[in-house]
Amino acid sequence: MKDKAQFSKTNLSRYAIAILLFIQFACVRLVALEPPGFQTAQEYISASVRDGIAADLSKYFSDQTNKWVVDARFLEGLLSPTNHSITRHGLKLHHAIVTNRFDLVNAEIPNDTYFVDCTFTGPIDFRHSHFHRDLYFSRSASVKGDVLYRTTTFQTNADFYGMKVDGDSYFRGASFNSGVRFEQAEIKGSLYAERAEFVSLGELANFKRLTVGRLTTLEGATFNGPVSFTHAHFSSSFIAYGANFLNPTNRASFNTIKVDGHANLDSTTFAGPVDFGGAEVLLQMQMEEAHFTNSTNVASFNGARVGGAAFFGKATFRGPVEFRRAFFGGNFQANDTKFINVSSAREVGHTNSSIEFFNADFKGMRVEGAAHFNKAAFAGRVSFKDASFQAMDLSAQSWPTNAHSIELDGMSFKRIGSGTNAISPWKDIQVVVTPSPYRPDVYLSLESFFRRQGYDDEADHVLYAKNREVRKNLWNERQYIQGVANWLLGFVVGYGRHPENAIYIGVFFICLGVLVVRGVDAAGKTPKKVEKQKPEEADRSYNAFWYSLDLFAPAIDLQSANYWKPKQDSGFARHYMRIHRIAGWILVPICIAAMMGIIK
Repeated sequence: MKDKAQFSKTNLSRYAIAILLFIQFACVRLVALEPPGFQTAQEYISASVRDGIAADLSKYFSDQTNKWVVDARFLEGLLSPTNHSITRHGLKLHHAIVTNRFDLVNAEIPNDTYFVDCTFTGPIDFRHSHFHRDLYFSRSASVKGDVLYRTTTFQTNADFYGMKVDGDSYFRGASFNSGVRFEQAEIKGSLYAERAEFVSLGELANFKRLTVGRLTTLEGATFNGPVSFTHAHFSSSFIAYGANFLNPTNRASFNTIKVDGHANLDSTTFAGPVDFGGAEVLLQMQMEEAHFTNSTNVASFNGARVGGAAFFGKATFRGPVEFRRAFFGGNFQANDTKFINVSSAREVGHTNSSIEFFNADFKGMRVEGAAHFNKAAFAGRVSFKDASFQAMDLSAQSWPTNAHSIELDGMSFKRIGSGTNAISPWKDIQVVVTPSPYRPDVYLSLESFFRRQGYDDEADHVLYAKNREVRKNLWNERQYIQGVANWLLGFVVGYGRHPENAIYIGVFFICLGVLVVRGVDAAGKTPKKVEKQKPEEADRSYNAFWYSLDLFAPAIDLQSANYWKPKQDSGFARHYMRIHRIAGWILVPICIAAMMGIIK
């Protein structure tokens, strides 16, 4: 019994010691889990970087906004490649207010660098810096509806000239209050700048010679000042859907931009001059429902090259627009598009006297597919001079009606239509052709097209309209004889298309001649209206039909016209038969020439 009691006391002692050790260990762990009492942002950021976690100053220091302030020189040292405390997780800084100049010129940054909802009060100088992974200057994902709670803000100049980023670059919702320069920067990944805002009215947002290896998106971005993407190269798609270029005087330049994928600028607003001259888009260009709101500045697409289709449906051009020498490898779609500018050359500052001004200028444009202008509206002067289309839809809602307001000379096409599938009758096309200066090649192309399609009646309408314009010009130049001759060709043989008309007219003259010279005396031997040319010749029987036919038809001898002549007392017959012979000499050669295809 004594041994049993001693054994029980020993076990109780062991249990008590185990419980005490557990309590002691738990207390130590609880103390270890308590956050350290960092007094400055630098201490907190350094510890977070060392532990590989994000440093969110707004959460750690809560309402102590004075402790959100971080000296840029501290961040420079922290990002130095010689700083071994930074882990492969990189720097992730939230809600910091970064003061002083942030200088990373020529710096090598091996890890991810994130600045989320930060404010930079001093200039940013990242010229020729090299980020080996992602670079993030963006807003947090925290939103309320479409309104952002916070955003990354650059209060002064931000210079990324010649910067290299091997990963992606994020500027979502960022606000640039002063000038920004991405000139010659190289981003191997994607560039995300949705809803970014470029606030300065006077300083340039400079993206010249920027290269991006993957997707570029500026969806919903706002540019209040001048912007230039001149010579920029985007190896994938370029998306600026719903972007706003709001400066009414400074140019938005996309001159010689190169996009190896799609270019999507649907619903984009351009308040000032815009230049896509020499732009190259490998696949499609989309600018549907785009708005060009400035009535005095030109939207230029001169020399642009698009490998696929281009879509400008429901776009509005309040100012002049130029597509001179532009190339489109697919369709060109401008359905429901409004070309409403009616300004004069002087009003828009057009000073190049060697180039005639047009409000919508498609001169020399080449479309390998179909050009659709269904329900489009043209208010001012339009030029399609030397333009080339595989197919063309000219069923616009309205065309200018003033003389010389449409230029079509040199325009070529293989097919022309009205609407989606229907062949356009001449009455729908003449509203385009008639106001334009007379150019025979336009009419010849239309006539040739209709004949290839088997629409001979439509082709004839074009042919007659062409010659009406010819006569109009002849009347204006007081060349009345040529004008009458042109009318006569149309009346007699339909300008070579209907030689049978000359036959009908000839039959009419022959029958009329029969009526004029018919009739014999009561004995049925002596004609009443004609007599022998030579009284000494032997008598012959008289037939009014053969006499009329022989007199009418030149170069044939039926031995009647050279035997008989109208009597001297038959004045009407004598005068008419002269007209009869002249009509034959005119109608018969014309009919033969038309049948042989000489008259066209």
